[in-house]
Amino acid sequence: MIQVIPVATPKRTAQAKDVLETAPGIYTAVFENDSVRVLKAKMLPGEKVDGYYHPNYLIYVIRPSVIRIVDETAENLHPCAGDVMWMEAGYHSCENVGKAVFEALLVEVK
Repeated sequence: MIQVIPVATPKRTAQAKDVLETAPGIYTAVFENDSVRVLKAKMLPGEKVDGYYHPNYLIYVIRPSVIRIVDETAENLHPCAGDVMWMEAGYHSCENVGKAVFEALLVEVK
């Protein structure tokens, strides 16, 4: 079953960086064209990514863990393998606060 979890984040700020600049060891680009950019994320337990910006994007969870998203608030997400989450454009940081490796594909809309 696919679960869609909407999560809103604040709008882009001048200091917001692209996630490939902020965390090149965690995020890799696997495809890009004029419409979308597809990234693969792999976060080990305890890994944290400081503030970065995403346009609107969809996440497909491959390997679940507990992910803490911090924007204007803080929220722990508990996705399952196969979950789909829609995320609004914005600036946030994230951390794998679970005990398992987290892997996902992110499809950013341009």
